[in-house]
Amino acid sequence: MELHVRIFFTILSLSQYYSDDQLLNIWSFSGLKAWLIEAHLKISNAVLSNSPRARQETRTFLSKSKLALIERTCEYCLRIMDQSERRPVKVHDQELVEACLVEAISILDVVCKLDSSLIPKLFPALKRVYSRMSEDIGQPRVLCTIVQFYLNHCDAVVYDPQAAFDLLFGKAVSMHYYDHAVAFDIVLLCRDNMKRLCYKTNILEKYFPNLLKILAWNPRTYLPEFFDLLPSFMSTSTSLEVLHILLDLPCLSAALEASHLAAKVASDPEAESRLACVQAFQNPDHRPWFNFILRQQSGQGDTINRLEFLHQLLEDLKHHPRVNICSQGVPVLLRLYFETILEQGDYALFCKLVPVIMERSALLYNTHSYHKEVRNVLQTSLLNIFKQSPSLVVDCKTELMEFVASLRYISGKEDFFSHVVWVIGEYVSIGYDRRNTADIITKYYESLETLLYEVCFQAASHDDQCSPRLVTVMMSTVAKLASRCQDLIPRVLLCLTKISQQHKIIVDDVENKILVSRANELINLLKLPNVASSILSPTPGIENGRWHSDGNVSIPILIKTIKEVVQV
Repeated sequence: MELHVRIFFTILSLSQYYSDDQLLNIWSFSGLKAWLIEAHLKISNAVLSNSPRARQETRTFLSKSKLALIERTCEYCLRIMDQSERRPVKVHDQELVEACLVEAISILDVVCKLDSSLIPKLFPALKRVYSRMSEDIGQPRVLCTIVQFYLNHCDAVVYDPQAAFDLLFGKAVSMHYYDHAVAFDIVLLCRDNMKRLCYKTNILEKYFPNLLKILAWNPRTYLPEFFDLLPSFMSTSTSLEVLHILLDLPCLSAALEASHLAAKVASDPEAESRLACVQAFQNPDHRPWFNFILRQQSGQGDTINRLEFLHQLLEDLKHHPRVNICSQGVPVLLRLYFETILEQGDYALFCKLVPVIMERSALLYNTHSYHKEVRNVLQTSLLNIFKQSPSLVVDCKTELMEFVASLRYISGKEDFFSHVVWVIGEYVSIGYDRRNTADIITKYYESLETLLYEVCFQAASHDDQCSPRLVTVMMSTVAKLASRCQDLIPRVLLCLTKISQQHKIIVDDVENKILVSRANELINLLKLPNVASSILSPTPGIENGRWHSDGNVSIPILIKTIKEVVQV
């Protein structure tokens, strides 16, 4: 199309003054997309008369009008795309050029939806614009609109848009995640095309570390959108990495803040930053840790060995407002993550997930109240995972034994630790898995026995003492294990007796009285092995039965025995 600007005025024909018809031209362009959609709806719903002949005439007239409108629209939009290739005289006009180009491509997208025969004719023009954008990502919103056009129409011309996807979700997001307009367009693009991106591409699984930078930088703005997007990031190969990056989201927010502060210092030679995180970011020796947390793509490893060291490098940003707000959104996303895992995950994934949950419970970025809230989600989710797959106590026995055998997992994390101990006492039973042999039960007991004696030693030396609640949970767990493997009963009786005597000596407060009372109850109960087995290790489905009305069970006898044991 060879038309001179004098006879083809567009919105990009910039001037100081405009005539009335030129102003009308500008206003018309702003409503062009809506007119096209409305014209299509009128043709689809044209019922102006009961007469079939009149109805046919109306549709014919509207169809001709629509074709004329589409033809002029294509000419106008192609002209704008040609004009956008020229650099504006004034720098501030560049934003207008970008906005008009975005609108023109969006209009052509609508035109191709209305008339698919135009796709082969218009596609080369879009490819020229993309070729220009790929050389310099100075207009990421235009690139975002082109990707939307490719998503809608690439199949009609058998075109592979993977390069455009990689450019937008990789380099463009990494360079412009802090731009509010660009972030809004990209998040909207992902949400509106989520099913298509999931079923036809691997973009969301591949670039979720990059996309989460938008959330880490704007945690208050985009939490609802990422709540919708999160399940689309997860697959068999990426689920563990998604969990790690969700737990490290406040750390990612701090790293982004450090990178921006470092960029300001680099651009202004006179500026100095006293923050240690900025100096760490500028230090080449620390570059590998920052490169990992700021990576663009998944698949580079779930986490790193010295993650705690990275947390220390960013320690002085832990009270930054952006970091604190980001940490408040993590528990919400974690709940959704585990709901999705429990619904869609398989047993093999659970086996990989349990060690990660236990490890990361002790390895979190130190922001205000973040540890407590996240551990509450982790411990609740851990219980749900074991409830759904009790056999995990066999397949993850090595990790569970190592966890409960060390005091370092207790300090500051007693609540989470008690949940792990309770899981062992509840599910290490032949009633849940035939592989829970006497040998496995004995190994679990030995791990807990060692820890119980260490706890008693701490109490005697008045060091950091464990809470009576945790000690009570541990005592109940070893008693349950003994009721399932009666060879352990003498060892458990000795252990419980020592604990009872130790806490009688140490202090005479209400909590320790309860602990001593519980120890004595368990001791008396284990002296009756058959009764202990029925009470401490009931069959898994007992809560669903109506045992009070079953004549084949001896519930009344058990209740009477419990009463006598408690009163001893």
